[in-house]
Amino acid sequence: MDGNACEWNLRLLTIRLRLKLLHWDLQFAALCREPLRSSRSGGRQTAALFLSALRMLCIFSLRLSAESRYVSSRSGGRQTAALFLSALRMLCIFSLRLSAESRYEAQRNIVNFRNAHYSRAMRTVIYPGSFDPFTNGHLDLVHRAAKLFDHVIVAVAKNEAKGPLFAPEERLDLIRQTIKGLDNVSAEAFDGLLVEYVERRGGQAVIRGLRAVSDFEFEFQLALMNRKLNERVETIFMMPKDTYTFLSSRIVKEIARLGGDVSAFVPPQGVKMLRQKLGVGPRPELVEGASESRNP
Repeated sequence: MDGNACEWNLRLLTIRLRLKLLHWDLQFAALCREPLRSSRSGGRQTAALFLSALRMLCIFSLRLSAESRYVSSRSGGRQTAALFLSALRMLCIFSLRLSAESRYEAQRNIVNFRNAHYSRAMRTVIYPGSFDPFTNGHLDLVHRAAKLFDHVIVAVAKNEAKGPLFAPEERLDLIRQTIKGLDNVSAEAFDGLLVEYVERRGGQAVIRGLRAVSDFEFEFQLALMNRKLNERVETIFMMPKDTYTFLSSRIVKEIARLGGDVSAFVPPQGVKMLRQKLGVGPRPELVEGASESRNP
């Protein structure tokens, strides 16, 4: 009587386990049709299937032990052994699925980290200077830097030791009027160490213009000092167009102070500001020459 009851229980358990294996096959087929999941819910679903397969594997092992005690037929043993191997196979499949999802998640995190790193690297560049006044040579470097970087900050230095002609606010106003058409360029004033300002603004590099060999010695020394203060800040040297290699703010101011025409050297707003600041206008012979050219 006990043997018959045990045999019926084992048959019911066999049916139940076959249904469970069918349920696993359906769930695994649904998982295979979906891409690897990076969300936590996807990982929990695969982990639940893995634990369920592990639990059923334990049940199959108990069934094998029970059959070895109560059932002597070879067919029953082979049937349970087949179910045991099926559960072991599903357990291995789910473990591989978990391993694949963990690898996918790790690779995705690495890709996200790299993208975040490279998205920040070399995106914001600082173009520092006194810009007293802002010349067409400066504007040429700004236009070219705007094509290379996502954000260019024209940083106006508040260096009163040089005795600037224009106040920082006036220089900023001139620069902002000049760069209106450049969406990724902005202008700010700063005071203190350049490398500290670069860190505050989240910049990665500093642009410096080299007009001639005479500029290189000073700029090279300045770049090495900045690197000593902060190794994360790079210095990039850019050469202006050949038409601006002779141009400097000091020469422009000297020409304007003597009443010369500086319209070819500074933006139109700068010409007006220089004349107002210096209290001079164009020389009479230049005005007469211009009027004669308009009225031959």
